[in-house]
Parts: sequence; C-alpha cells; structure tokens
Amino acid sequence: MNDMKQYNIGYILSLLLLLFQTGRAQQRIVSEAELDALQDTPMESLYLHINRSTFFPGEILYYSLYNINMQTYRLSSISKMAYVQLIDANGRIVKTQRIRLERGRGQGDLFINTNYTSGAYKLIAFTNWMKNAGDNQVFHANLTVVNPYEPNAGVLLTATNSIVKNETNGPSEESENLESGIGLLLEADCETCPVESNMRIRLKKLKGALADGNYSLSVARIEEVPELSLPSAVRFSKTYAERERSFQGKMGDTLWIPEQREAIISGRIVMGSDRVPIENTPVVISLPGENFQLLAAKTNAEGQFNMYMKAPYDGNLAFLDLEVNHEQTPQVRFENLAKWKGKLDEFANIGIDTTMSEAIRQRSIHNQIENSYFEAKPDTVISPYSEESYFGNLPRIYDLDAYTRFTTFQEVLVEIIQDVWVKRGPSKQETLWVRAPLEEGREVYTEDPPIVTIDGVWIQDHSKILEFDARKIRYVRVVQESIVWAGRKYQGMVALETVDKNYGAAGIPFTFSPSEPVKRYYFQSNSLKNRHIPDFRHQLYWNPGMILAENDIELVISTS
Repeated sequence: MNDMKQYNIGYILSLLLLLFQTGRAQQRIVSEAELDALQDTPMESLYLHINRSTFFPGEILYYSLYNINMQTYRLSSISKMAYVQLIDANGRIVKTQRIRLERGRGQGDLFINTNYTSGAYKLIAFTNWMKNAGDNQVFHANLTVVNPYEPNAGVLLTATNSIVKNETNGPSEESENLESGIGLLLEADCETCPVESNMRIRLKKLKGALADGNYSLSVARIEEVPELSLPSAVRFSKTYAERERSFQGKMGDTLWIPEQREAIISGRIVMGSDRVPIENTPVVISLPGENFQLLAAKTNAEGQFNMYMKAPYDGNLAFLDLEVNHEQTPQVRFENLAKWKGKLDEFANIGIDTTMSEAIRQRSIHNQIENSYFEAKPDTVISPYSEESYFGNLPRIYDLDAYTRFTTFQEVLVEIIQDVWVKRGPSKQETLWVRAPLEEGREVYTEDPPIVTIDGVWIQDHSKILEFDARKIRYVRVVQESIVWAGRKYQGMVALETVDKNYGAAGIPFTFSPSEPVKRYYFQSNSLKNRHIPDFRHQLYWNPGMILAENDIELVISTS
C-alpha cells in the first residue's frame, strides 16, 4: 500500500512537471487523467515554530518551518519553496520572504527595525500548492510590535484584547501532551536560573524511537511585557481535521503548480500598445554571478512562460532575452507567486500600561547595546549547493593578467585564445565558433555555435562583444565539448568574466527576490565569553533544526 501511494505521488509530480513545460504557475485541468492524479496527491499545510510573539525594535523574529503532508501527517517533500509574510493590521504586506524547503523543513528570521509601528501584526505562511485549498490551510499567528521610538506606541495603551500572561508554575498543556504522546521530556537543571550562569537542558526520549524526528528549540528570558499565545505544535496537530487532505478541484478548474525543484520564474511577454502575445518564442533568463545560471523556456500561445531555477540563487538582478529579435521592445510582466488571496481572522495584540514603562525602557536599552556589538556575535551563513555553470564540463581558463594586454576582445581571440575564432555568416553577422575536440572520426568544424556569456549573462549577438574593452576582462573560460541545452545543440561555450564582475546588461533586466539564506545561529557560551563584551541577550538560544535520533540531546546554555 505504501509503495502504491509512493508511486502515485511520483506519477503526479512527473505529470505536473510535464504540464508545466508549456503553461504557467497556474494550470487549467483539461483531462480526466490529470484530475484523477491530482486528486490522489496529498495536500500540504505549514506549521511555524516562532520564538516569541512580542517584539521590540532591534530584536529578531526567528521561525522554523514544518511542511506537513496532510495524508500521512509526516513531513512533505512535494514543495521546495514556502512564502512567509508579515502583515500589519491594515492588511498591508510589510515583508515577504521566500524560504527553501529541504525534505519539508526550512528556517528564516526577520529583523524588527525602527520603521515598524506599534500594533498588531500577523505572520502567515503558505506554499504555492496550498493555494489550491481553503483559508484554513494557511498558517497564521498574531504578533505584537512595541516601538517606543515612534508616537504611535500609545495605540497599545488602549488595546482591548486580553493580555496572555507567562505561566511559570507547573507543566504546560503541551509538555503534558508530549510526555504522554510521543514520549519526549524537556527538562532543565534550574527552575529560576541566575544571571551569567550555565543552564543545562536535556531533551529526553521516554519511549525510544517514537520521539525521533525534527525539532526546533527556543530558550528566552521570561519578560515583564506580556506575550500573546502562539500556536503550539500540539494545538496545531489538533486542527488537521479542519484542513484539506487532497486536491478538491474539478475539470476546467485552474490550479497552482507546486514548486517541486527550486523557485519558479513565470511571466507573460507581449508587444506593442495592443499587447499582442509573443507566442512560441524561446526565452532565456540569465542569473549572473560566480555560479551563474542560464534558464530557458518557450512561450505558449498566450505569451506565457515559466522555468525552474536549477539551484539557489542569492542575487537580486536577472536578465531576460528572446532568441528572436523584434523591432519593438517586448513588455514582460512577471507573476508574483508570493500572493495569497485569502481572508485573515481578527487581529489581536497585547495591551500595555504605565506600570510596564520601566520594563519597556530597560528592554529597549538592552537591544541597543546588543545591536552595537552584533559583529562580535555573528551568525554563520551556510552556503547553498551551486549548480555547475558549465553544463558539467571542465573549462579551459585563460587569466588575461598573465598575458600581454590587448585593446579589444577580438584581438585577444586572435593572439591568446585557442580553438575559438570569428566568422561571418550568410547575414553578414559575426559569430564566435569553437573547434570541437580532435577525436578520431569526428569533424573539426561544426555547424553549431557556442553558448557565449559575460559575467553569467547570455549574449545572443556575439558581434557586440568583439570590440569590448579587453582591459576590463579578467578571465576567459572555454568549453569545447558539445552541449545540449533547451532542446538545442551548441558546440562548446565561451564565458567571459570582467574585472569588476559587472558587465552591465544584455536583454531586459528585472529584480529577483532570492530565498532567505540558511544560517547557523550564534551560540554564546559563558566559558568562552569575552568579559569586555556586554551580554544583554533576551533570546538566549535558538536552534531551528535539531535532529533527535539515537541519543538524547543535552545542551549547556549561558544566561545573559
């Protein structure tokens, strides 16, 4: 039975990928076979573990994502991207973050600066695939921002919402459920831990392998300023029955395609004032940089295109070009996958009064001091995997600093670069050509041009770079092997890298919102503490990705 379900999921994911080649991020259901496969596909729902619900300027909102398969109630591997949005009480989206999901898990953080006004906020999270279900599928939590630096802070003085106090005596409902359910116990060696001391925390398994799995852990000071109650994992699991377990669409409906590999870039290209679609035309998107990516697709009859990125991309600028030149400049409209058109329930926030003024003042001072020393307590960004920019080949590298400098790139080709030359085609246009590797039974010359890039930007018209100032070029990389890309054969590749790695543009530039980086958060230990660096942390420890497997987990956490 499990094997059959696994086959069905694999089948539908492959089917969706095939459908997606000529559609967009939304696809209309046109056959019974598609509908049957879609209805057999599990729906998802996100749970976010958030470090707290009340924030001051200078503090960081940390969250850990769990993408749940609503049929197995285990982590979902369907979507590879999630979207997290912070929304204010007026319904304005204050911040949107794209989060990569790895086997159903992800993480992120959001710095609360002085631009955030005091009042109620909601944090929501969803995947593209979840948009096919109802509003209940989307995660949301109420948050409060207290900004004592702006005049609107008084709005919290008149708040009518109930204040949720921090309970410190006795086990919580959640801890009791954990002990009786999965058999997990969280214990500390002190009930009230003194300042600048070491606190020992143990995550203990009471029922063996039943407690194995993915966890996140937040340790923070108990604050005098109240907190709203956040959705706990136990309470979230009790809402599973309220959420869709599978796709509920019907023939003719439009569905949102899950982002199954990496981020999707989707849009529509039209021409002129009449907005005539540019149909059946190859589109190339360049994601420049050291580990650049070249993406390709073809527009459909409505001028729509979409393409999956190959790997994470940390840049914010990209370029779109068409393989067919047009007299007029094409108009491109990119689709925003971070949109969610659901309804939010009522906003809630804490209420404050004058008795909290000293606590607010002290916490604000502590945040200012901590942020003054942030360089002494750095988080570590974990580099994402990178896609091979040269299509799996090892290029020959020419460092032009090691040669006599020439004025133009065309002179460099003649004097330095081997197996690459320029020839004029029937249309009098000059094109670069790369000699194929000399092997028995193979022709030296081919009819296939090479792929040409500068700083990772695809160059369609090779003649534009022949007079390029060679003194601005640092490296030339040459691949001689044949490359099949976007259904077309190319003879090799010529990749130029400029000294300042900022060639400019080729095609239509557009901004790109990369996914948030994965971080290993700073862990402060009293045994290693520099006594000259003040310690006024309110968030003592945050770990968004803990794996509990064979042994219990024991941590020593320093208080501030």
